[in-house]
Amino acid sequence: MSRLRDLALRLETPTPGGVALVIVAVANVLLWALARPVGQPTERYVGEICGAEAVLLFSCTLVLAMLLPVVERAFRGLDRVVVWHRRTATAATLLLIPHVALASSTPDPYAHGLSPALGDVALLGLLMLTSGRWRRGCAQRATTVSCAGSRARPTSGG
Repeated sequence: MSRLRDLALRLETPTPGGVALVIVAVANVLLWALARPVGQPTERYVGEICGAEAVLLFSCTLVLAMLLPVVERAFRGLDRVVVWHRRTATAATLLLIPHVALASSTPDPYAHGLSPALGDVALLGLLMLTSGRWRRGCAQRATTVSCAGSRARPTSGG
């Protein structure tokens, strides 16, 4: 019973911003599933869906990082915006693993030139950005900004 109570304490009440992010992410996958071209190999198409979802989530991550007042209100506080920023960035980064593995599982007649190599370079750059050293510096800067910013205020409980 104690574990169940602990889990209930960790669950957060849904915010309009969080609900909107989840709806957009699920709608993107559904649209890709419904618009599948005839003759597209399943493995490669699932890899493309993972890549498209990663791009969408990275875009949401950038919007959350802009610290717009309307975004802060939609998530009911800056602290929740930061939590969702981390969630979307983590999910997007993890989606790149199946994207790389599956999108290149079967030959693509439209992939030519430097496209696959540029994708590998971009992934390497992303992995370097998400290394521990960079993240520690980013967390320190975020703490400095939130402590110095006038909009940094605790949210009401719940």
